[in-house]
Amino acid sequence: MATDTLDGLESLLRGLEVSSLSPMAASTDVLHNPIDIYRSQLAETIVNIVQCEPQVAFEAIQVPNEVDNGDLIITLPKLRLQKTPEELEAIGAELSTQISQSPLFIMPFLDGALLRVFLSQKTLPSVLLPYISDRGATYGGSSSPVVHDASDPKSGANKLLVEFSSPNIAKKFTGAHLRSTILGAHIAALHERLGWDVTRVNYLGDWGKDIGLLAVGWQRSGSEEAFAADPFGHMLDLYNEVHDLLKPQIDLRKKIREEKGDTQPIEAIEAGEDTKELNAEKDAWCKKLEDGDAEAVALWRRFKDVSVEKYVQLYARLGVKFDDYAGESHFTAASIAKVEEILREKGVSEEDRGAWVIDFKKHGATKGLGKGVLRDSHGLTSYLLRDIATVLDREESHKFDKMIYVVSADQDTHFKRVNKALELMGREDLAAASQYVNFGHVQDLELEDGRHAALLSDFLDHTRSVASSLLEADVGRAARFDDPVAVVDQIGASALMVHVLSGKKQGQLSLDLTEAATFDASTGPYLQYWHARLCSFLRASAGPAVPDFSSVKSEDYGDLFRVLAQYPDAAKTSLRNMEPGPLMTYLFRLLNELSNCLPEDEDWPEASANDAIVYSAARQVVENGMRALGIPVCSSI
Repeated sequence: MATDTLDGLESLLRGLEVSSLSPMAASTDVLHNPIDIYRSQLAETIVNIVQCEPQVAFEAIQVPNEVDNGDLIITLPKLRLQKTPEELEAIGAELSTQISQSPLFIMPFLDGALLRVFLSQKTLPSVLLPYISDRGATYGGSSSPVVHDASDPKSGANKLLVEFSSPNIAKKFTGAHLRSTILGAHIAALHERLGWDVTRVNYLGDWGKDIGLLAVGWQRSGSEEAFAADPFGHMLDLYNEVHDLLKPQIDLRKKIREEKGDTQPIEAIEAGEDTKELNAEKDAWCKKLEDGDAEAVALWRRFKDVSVEKYVQLYARLGVKFDDYAGESHFTAASIAKVEEILREKGVSEEDRGAWVIDFKKHGATKGLGKGVLRDSHGLTSYLLRDIATVLDREESHKFDKMIYVVSADQDTHFKRVNKALELMGREDLAAASQYVNFGHVQDLELEDGRHAALLSDFLDHTRSVASSLLEADVGRAARFDDPVAVVDQIGASALMVHVLSGKKQGQLSLDLTEAATFDASTGPYLQYWHARLCSFLRASAGPAVPDFSSVKSEDYGDLFRVLAQYPDAAKTSLRNMEPGPLMTYLFRLLNELSNCLPEDEDWPEASANDAIVYSAARQVVENGMRALGIPVCSSI
């Protein structure tokens, strides 16, 4: 009987002479996390002996950082027994005796106030291997959705929008955009695997004054030939050409804005005739676009359409796919009008030198939000107003339960303004449903020719180059891949992704791939290599048609089973903390155990039927972890 039902688990445990699932299992997730089978058994023993509440018992059971310290730990002071150390020691001894009576455990040992519990290596393979086999790609995730209403399984999955990457089509693609892309892809993938209905949104910067500068550049120097050959490169050149002429004025405006607020009109700053003319052209074009002028809309549409077309191709090289490319331009006039009406009716927005603003300080906002512009002195919508309106549009179009923005910490002020504005509108529900996952500064990537990466293709071509060099230099490991040439983009992407995801997201990131693009432990290529190695082994091994899990002996595989059992906990920890680190650390700990079983400098041993069973489970967990991180998988069985 399959173990993916409670009846199936009961049957499995009875076969191991465990009378039944603990009644405490109802408080856990035994169908998706094998360690919860053991947790529930421990919790039942604790409750029976010390007469505490079940929740107290569960809170006292923890997972150690290293398997050498136990598979689970009972922290005796967390039982809230108000006992002396001597009395706690006696309780620990009694717990040890009772726990050791179960076929699922061996005798725990008391280490001060900690009772270190070890799973029985005799029965663990018989529990874990069918558990992983029955779940396959869903092991460590969820085969059922996270529903709106837990009391109604038919209420539908919770809907999550993840907004990430979101470059401006007129400007350079920065390291921050790349970090957002990789971190956002991971967050989306992990939520999806854990039962959420996920929509991936690339909120392209395709509206506003930067697009106006691009349009002015096109009108002055645009080339159909250059645009056809390299759309992003030509658009960036045109934008930079105009932006550089205005840069002194823009820098001065930024300084004034920081000192006096957001409402200083750029025309009020001393400017030469040339820059006045440029500003007039830009503002006139933006006004035409917002008014729906056919010529302006047609040019904007060309820029937008080619950007989406090219970005779809480029993101695919990273293994990233978006469901929605509705950018800043996607706001509706109705939602803009609704936001402005509510803010005025509630006395939140006010006129300031011809612009409409929110003075957040007047409305109890924390220090630093200052004034946010809704419409400038020309009547043009701002990024802030469009973002607020977009939240309302998304509520209508997606009916989301939660929305996550993956953005640079540099944008904290902007998103705090969005949330505060929603609260001031009386939409505390939407503010609460919006979560901002921010990350630290990203240093520029210096390319081989000395330039700094300015386009997504620059980053991708660089990773392809270093991956190609790696595969050429290590022919032995390259041979593990079915077609090393075909997977070079994926090897490069995995090097980049693991490098980006390995550190704390708040930390500063350097994109130097010197150490990341190697087959050393804790790198993306090393992860791909091990997955390919396991696939190669399993293709060459004729596993039994009906696996005999009971014949597998744990001592033949070191601590591998103990680590395999920890995967669901690692995935949930990453989700809870919104940090990829726990999952990344787990995967490399798993590879370390695999290398103990199958040293890299040795040939594969002659495969037994049991080897095929065990390494099939290990390969599945490696792949599941890679997919939860958003890393493309190169090889298949």
